[in-house]
Amino acid sequence: MPVIIDKAPFLRFLIPLIAGILLQYYIQWDFFFFSFLVLSCVFLLSHFSLTYRNRFIFGGLFGIAIILFFLATGTFIFTIQDKKTVWNFSEQECTYLTRLIEDPIEKNTTVLCKLKVMAVITDSSYFPIKRNIIAYLPKNDYTGNLQPGEELIICASIKPPEENKNPTEFNYAFYLKQQGISGISYIKENNYFKTRKQIPFNPRYKALQCRKKLLDIFDTLPLDKDEKAILSAITLGYKNDLTPEIKNTFSVTGASHILAVSGLHVGIIFMFTGFLLSFFQRNNLKTRLIKYTFIILILWGFAFITGLSPSVIRATCMFSISLIATILNKRNSTFNSICIAAFCMLLYNPYYLFDVSFQLSYSAVASIVILNPYLQKLIPVKQRFLSAVWSLVTVSITAQAGTFPFVLYYFHQFPTYFILTNLLVIPLTYLILINTSIILIAEFIGGNFHILKDILVYIVTFLKTGVSTIEYLPGASFRNIWIHPLEVLTLFLIIINLVYFLLKKRIWGIYFFLIGISGLLISTIIKTYQTETQSYIIFYRQKGTPGINLIDGHTNYLLTENPSQTYFLAKDEWIKNKVKAPLLLTSTFSNAHVVYHENYIQYKNTSIYLVKSNELASYYPPSYPLKVNYLLIAKGCSLPLSSLLSYIVPEKILLDASLSGYVTDMIKQECKQENISYYDISEKGYLKIKNIQ
Repeated sequence: MPVIIDKAPFLRFLIPLIAGILLQYYIQWDFFFFSFLVLSCVFLLSHFSLTYRNRFIFGGLFGIAIILFFLATGTFIFTIQDKKTVWNFSEQECTYLTRLIEDPIEKNTTVLCKLKVMAVITDSSYFPIKRNIIAYLPKNDYTGNLQPGEELIICASIKPPEENKNPTEFNYAFYLKQQGISGISYIKENNYFKTRKQIPFNPRYKALQCRKKLLDIFDTLPLDKDEKAILSAITLGYKNDLTPEIKNTFSVTGASHILAVSGLHVGIIFMFTGFLLSFFQRNNLKTRLIKYTFIILILWGFAFITGLSPSVIRATCMFSISLIATILNKRNSTFNSICIAAFCMLLYNPYYLFDVSFQLSYSAVASIVILNPYLQKLIPVKQRFLSAVWSLVTVSITAQAGTFPFVLYYFHQFPTYFILTNLLVIPLTYLILINTSIILIAEFIGGNFHILKDILVYIVTFLKTGVSTIEYLPGASFRNIWIHPLEVLTLFLIIINLVYFLLKKRIWGIYFFLIGISGLLISTIIKTYQTETQSYIIFYRQKGTPGINLIDGHTNYLLTENPSQTYFLAKDEWIKNKVKAPLLLTSTFSNAHVVYHENYIQYKNTSIYLVKSNELASYYPPSYPLKVNYLLIAKGCSLPLSSLLSYIVPEKILLDASLSGYVTDMIKQECKQENISYYDISEKGYLKIKNIQ
């Protein structure tokens, strides 16, 4: 650790800043900032109150003061950023003045627009607001022509994003908060119009307009829809046209990193720009200032056009810091540049810390910077071509070593042929970016290089075909892997200690490595036992139709009228608990544990009846009411609760999310009058009943 601190002194500030952000995120105590700040001042005053000689004896006081200061900074910036997304919008429809701040994204029947709400307008007043929202507008010719920077007057109700209400479901509300989004609105036809005010000058709007023009150039190339989407993602960071199938193909093969503009892309632009400016031969301050300032401007221009994602900001910051050091003729550690870039990004937006691309990007680059020099020395290669190939191999291995735990945690899979994939995609990405840059420059100056366009089409087609081929190789990836956050930390500790032992030959490195492996084995045994003995029921919160899941060990039973929707909601739950593909209960079914017949379910000692229509009399006469543990009332049933209770006697009533708000409120009121226990799935989220005997 001291060696790393010496190489990257900025790590002293970055670690407490991250700790402060995490502390405020998980505990959310308003007095963290003042507590740490006061303690920092106390230690700082204690340090300066000592005599010059005693400062060396108690030198740690100053260090503790600095750590506490950056802990306070982390808690403070997170609190400020968190408050930026909080706003109590009216539940009623109001008139808002908004501005479109991103390119609209076309959906099946709507257009998704990211809007900045600038004010709420009433008959007699104008209240300024500065909050971002997601708005869904009806899809038509009018919305198809919207441009970033244009003002819209909308009449709508804006609601805060809902938290995920299904087990292991993607937390969309937190994702929107990371993006600075305060609310969501669905705008009706004719409830919006565009003002005549001109688009103000804004570098971001100009960058998005420029990107749109470049995308129009790609439309002239003879590529199919998927190939155009791949080209747009690689060169401009525009991923709106990528289909789920293409994303999955690149994820399975370990090539997702080329679809997200990152350090690889920025590095290629850096090398290409440096090559174009190679005529600057002199090594004086004036020459360095002109050359490297121009390169920095090109890199940030590329970052703006590609959407300023965390990965491209990180890479651009890192290159900029290194170039500034070169201008000043100062030595600069690459790892220290990474720490400075991360520090600046987190100061700007502490939510970057929770962004998957941020975590993957920094862990990959840090791993490459630390490990790659040692790995390359293991097999010295002097031949130029083989040396380049070996460099690609070592970079792929070290990058995967750094991102391996995150990949398992977020994507539940690991690409087997990542080395083969990178040997293919990295050179092709280099050719695509250089070729595209030349074509775009030619278009700008009025030229037209048909040969380069034909070559570009061939390269993109070959890239798509090659990645698709790797996807279908035997054992292309290990899938359906679920690990706990503590296991992620354990994996990182295992990797760090193994590397430390191999590099420094310190025996305690192998001790901690073996302890980590033992911890993972114990965790695996515990999870295997839990899987073998698990027995539970889940009532999912889904739209339109109920979803009931019965889990018995590895066996999985599912009752739903919309399998695709339920699969989407439940797939991570199934991966987590290592259950098999579901057996759909579509007709009468019976075995030793499960009986299903005409909306009645008996799972071991627990009985459920699903009501989704008003036709009950033919099944259960009032003189012989059916006694069940749970009565699930779903869309299609509008009978009064008193009528239902004459046919079915439940211990608890479950109100499905498919019910209308009016029916739900009516049944809840009747339950209170009859003193019957109930559970509103729409309001509270999924219900999980464990330990079914």
